[in-house]
Amino acid sequence: FFWGYAEKISRSITGPISLIFVAIFLDLKSQGYLFTFISLLTIKFVLELGLTQIIITFVAYEKNSLSFHKFFLKGKFNSYLRLKNISRYSIHWFFWASIIYILIINLIGYFLFSNSGDPISYWLYPFLLLCLFSSIEIFFIPFYAIKEGLAEIEKVYKFKFFKTIFFLLAYLTFLSIGAGLWSFSIAYFFNIFIDIIFIFKSRVFFYSIYRNAKVNKIRLNWKKEIFPLQTKIAIGAVSGILSFSIFTPFSFSLLGPEVAGKVGLTLAIVTGISTLSVVPSLISSQRIASLVEKKEIKKLNHLIFRLLSISIIIHLISLAGLILFFFFLKSSFPFILDKVVDPISFLYFFFAMMLSLISSPFSIFMRAHKEEPLMWLSVFTGVAISLSCYFGMYYNGAMGAAIAYFIITLISFPILLKIFFDFKSRYKLN
Repeated sequence: FFWGYAEKISRSITGPISLIFVAIFLDLKSQGYLFTFISLLTIKFVLELGLTQIIITFVAYEKNSLSFHKFFLKGKFNSYLRLKNISRYSIHWFFWASIIYILIINLIGYFLFSNSGDPISYWLYPFLLLCLFSSIEIFFIPFYAIKEGLAEIEKVYKFKFFKTIFFLLAYLTFLSIGAGLWSFSIAYFFNIFIDIIFIFKSRVFFYSIYRNAKVNKIRLNWKKEIFPLQTKIAIGAVSGILSFSIFTPFSFSLLGPEVAGKVGLTLAIVTGISTLSVVPSLISSQRIASLVEKKEIKKLNHLIFRLLSISIIIHLISLAGLILFFFFLKSSFPFILDKVVDPISFLYFFFAMMLSLISSPFSIFMRAHKEEPLMWLSVFTGVAISLSCYFGMYYNGAMGAAIAYFIITLISFPILLKIFFDFKSRYKLN
């Protein structure tokens, strides 16, 4: 758990630290372009189609019948073959996803930014470099998921921690020397560098599970086991992207890069805090899947309640710390607060994000049963947030979007709780 918390804590402080550096070294227009770049990167989660969580869950199931012997796995042969099939399929999937991603993000980016009125040379080349590096990063996603499913959580999050630290240091360094929009793109190279080291250190293992994966008897029925769950998670994931990532592009298109800069930095801070709050749930995915497979109901209930409590406590403590930090900025560096939205809008965004993410233990618990009962709620939430935020922003700027976001999440949360308790009753998991 140490490296999991270390990685998420380091990611959560990226927002506040970046706030200071962005406020000092970037003007509002550049800030708007930068955070719109970052928002577009979430397209990769659409192409991921929920496969990362599926890999972790399925690999964790097979891990119960396997154990490591040096760099290799031993145990039930059928489980070993199923794990090889899962791994090979996921690697192929993300390879093609990375290629499709770079085509889609370039088209969307060109359409959005070419209508801004700024010279194409101002944004094109740093955007293209970011697209290239982020597409390469997509290919490495399944390798981390496989290792996490095998309960090598410490190793996975240790590397993710160093990715975050090296990226942040490079990002802030390039900002401070005046690299502008190039800062984020060049710093992204360090993500790729750490990913390559991660795979290289486990190259023997990855090669062993990838080679000769085709067998005469198919051990894993993709159509029955993978595709139904992946389709449902994918629909929910796309809706989730609509819930989190449309604000900055909408504000860029409707209100200009300056407002987009304020909205983008605000969401970076809020997302950083919310990301920290879901750390326990994310790094407990493998344990939840294992407990479900073993049908240890009491341990599951205790774990889910503890994860929910931790998430709420982290949100509230972070909010208190953030308020104190803002008061300090207001008295000492008031110009920095001009780079974020007004305090009321900020609070609406914060509590909306909190309501969206404290439910993570519930969704992970239900997906561990290889089901996705939240699909239609995710669709409703995503569509409702997209439409209401667009019109809210059109008529009332950032404040309108923040209020609309909060109202939709406030309506969705009790519905989610009902789905969760109905699910537990159906499976007699109370």
